[in-house]
Amino acid sequence: MYYIQVRTAHGWHRFGADNYSSLLVAALKVQMHVDDATERGEAIPASIFRIVKVKSKRNTNVYTD
Repeated sequence: MYYIQVRTAHGWHRFGADNYSSLLVAALKVQMHVDDATERGEAIPASIFRIVKVKSKRNTNVYTD
């Protein structure tokens, strides 16, 4: 699973709430965002995107005796 982040003046921030099943799907989502903004005539700032792999959470509720 992957998610997208965008670089801002304040650091890296998550772009949308979705997780994507593969690196290819996440990359296509970034491309679709850029294409859609371009077609609408919106100015795209010099944004930098990155795709981050979701880290699995540790199960901290496991008790062993």
